[in-house]
Amino acid sequence: MTALGYKDESIYFNIGHCLTDMGYATRALEYLEKSQTIALTNNNRTDNDTEYFIAINYIHMGRTTEALEKLERCLIDEKQKKNKDAFVGAIHQRIGLAHAHMGNHDAALEAYEVARLLKPPYTYPYTLYYKAISLMACNCKAEALLSIEEGIAAPQANAKIKIMLHSLKCLYTLDQNNSANYLINKAIPQLIQFECNDLLLDCYEALFQYFLPSNIKQAADYMTRAYVLSEKLRKGDFM
Repeated sequence: MTALGYKDESIYFNIGHCLTDMGYATRALEYLEKSQTIALTNNNRTDNDTEYFIAINYIHMGRTTEALEKLERCLIDEKQKKNKDAFVGAIHQRIGLAHAHMGNHDAALEAYEVARLLKPPYTYPYTLYYKAISLMACNCKAEALLSIEEGIAAPQANAKIKIMLHSLKCLYTLDQNNSANYLINKAIPQLIQFECNDLLLDCYEALFQYFLPSNIKQAADYMTRAYVLSEKLRKGDFM
C-alpha cells in the first residue's frame, strides 16, 4: 500500500494498462504480471481485468493460442455475473482480434458482431475499425470502407478513433489522390500524439511501398522509421 492509499496491485495494473494502449507488449506484461502475482498472494485468484490485458499483450506478441485460452476463461467467468454485458462485449472484441491475428477472419467477424451488441457506445467505433480489417482480409473492400465510414460518422467517435479510422481508410486507398498526403501531413503526426504505435508502423510500411517505385530516398526514410519504431515496440522502450 502506498502513502496515497493505492494498492501496489492497482498501480502495477494501471501502468500495464497504459503500456498496453501504447503497444509496448513486453513492458506491459512485466507490470501486469507483477499485479497478478500480488493478487494471487492476497486473494488466491487474479482479477479478470488483469487476465484480459495480459491476453491483449499476448495477441500483440503473437501468442494468440494462449490469448484465446485466457479470454475464453474470462468469458465463462464474466457470463456468470450480473450487469457485465459491456465487459463481455469487450472480451468478444479481443477474441475476434485474436482470431484475426491467426487468419481466422470469418470467426473474427462473428465475434465482432457479438461485441457490437454488447459493448458500451463509446467503444462501438473501435469494433467497426477491427471489423474493417477482417473484411479487407476477406477481400471485401467495399464492405470494409462502409464499416470505416460508419465508424467515422458515429457520434461516439472521439478524436483518437477518428484519426485511426481515417488512417485505415487511406491505407486501403493509397492508389487514390491525396491518401498519401493525408497520411504524411495529418495522420502520422496525430498517430504519434495519440501513441497509436501499431497503426503508425503500418503507415510507415505502407508509405515505404508507396514511394519505392518513384522516390528511393523517401522510401528509405519510411523504412528507417518503421525499423526504429518496431525495435522500440519489441524492446518496450518509451518514445
